[in-house]
Amino acid sequence: MLIKSDEGNKRRKTLTISMESIPISANKLLRSHWAVRGKEIDRWGCLIAATLSPHDRHALRKNAQKPSPALVTVNSVYLHRRKAFDPDNAVAALKTVLDGMVRANLLHDDTEKYVKVEIPKQLTQCGPGFILILTWTEKRG
Repeated sequence: MLIKSDEGNKRRKTLTISMESIPISANKLLRSHWAVRGKEIDRWGCLIAATLSPHDRHALRKNAQKPSPALVTVNSVYLHRRKAFDPDNAVAALKTVLDGMVRANLLHDDTEKYVKVEIPKQLTQCGPGFILILTWTEKRG
């Protein structure tokens, strides 16, 4: 769901995406074959693009296709069934999600010039699930 808020001459857009699965742990994914990693990236790109409404997908792609896109801040929440990821592994698990979004043309690039990743929050005994919150600010006009 896309939420817009005006802040002077700027418009902040926040997109919340809820998923029923969790990205594979980076420790597990790094030990897998390169083709498996590629399929996982494609899977997340398709999964996120399919979950978004056409309006939300258009808003993300519009920002990604600009000559100088706005910085997208990524907040995430992992809902684990049992044990949570290590803190560094939780951030690394987002790599397949962000790479998939780049392949699906939802993000311009996943470098720190275009994407700022916050430390994910993790809850246990309530999953599985994954919430991705993307926020960016554009000039109005």
